[in-house]
Amino acid sequence: MEDNNENLESLIDNGPDPKPQKPLQDNPYEISLNSLTTYFHLRQFFPVFIILVVLALRILASGNFVWAAAVFFVTYVIFYKLSTVIAERYAKSVVYAFNGNVIYAETAYCGFFSQKTLPIDKVSRITLRRTPLMHFCKISALDLDVSGGGDNRIRLYGLAEAARVRTELINARSAALNKDV
Repeated sequence: MEDNNENLESLIDNGPDPKPQKPLQDNPYEISLNSLTTYFHLRQFFPVFIILVVLALRILASGNFVWAAAVFFVTYVIFYKLSTVIAERYAKSVVYAFNGNVIYAETAYCGFFSQKTLPIDKVSRITLRRTPLMHFCKISALDLDVSGGGDNRIRLYGLAEAARVRTELINARSAALNKDV
């Protein structure tokens, strides 16, 4: 009976293990796991860090230095550890692939699973993005927009060779559109 409780507690504490990064189809794209983990960690940690600083300064303004320091450092350490674990699990769950005429993207984030497929001939625009935070983490993102508007976008984060992948997808899109004509 204790084994079942231990297993249940580990599932509650950590969630299910992320899927190992495996080829989704014949042609998976290489992802920079360390850089992507750093990017996701900083992206979710910076806003909370700013909030913690403001909260500590508000408490400090009331004249209670010890209380301000305690609140700041305790919440900082807790959220830093939590943020690190979540970012690592998310980065390990990301899988992108291109097979034939279809682009596949799988992600899992805090128990939410997403799998998107997009026919290459439906892509209207392929944008290579690199924000200052992405530049710091040495990653890029590709935005694949679908004609028709709406929320029809797949964003591929952390590709090791994003410029090469972009060129490959543009060439595949041109070939698919020329084949239809």
